[in-house]
Amino acid sequence: MMDFSFGVHYVKNSWISVRYVVGECYVTLDSIEVIPEVRGCGIGTRFMRQFMEESPYSIILVILYSRPLNFYYRLGFKIKSVDAFDNEGNISSATLIYEKECVKDES
Repeated sequence: MMDFSFGVHYVKNSWISVRYVVGECYVTLDSIEVIPEVRGCGIGTRFMRQFMEESPYSIILVILYSRPLNFYYRLGFKIKSVDAFDNEGNISSATLIYEKECVKDES
């Protein structure tokens, strides 16, 4: 079970390193890195599916090159804004969002 209390959080094990920040109605995924030896084995996909399922809030992240765009599309993320294009006109930097309804605890 991941921690979604307000603040900065880290998940780190032998295969993956993640940093995320929980705000009032959103989670910003700052970094996710799978070690090269196990990339392509589904570790990142499994982590992201669990992260998305457990998160009580929308998830925002920034991609800085086009390669991870399809990965996040397949998971259900949408483009919130495009920040840059490469020389061929492909998106090279964008902000993505996985939207969940924000329900504040009023108790």
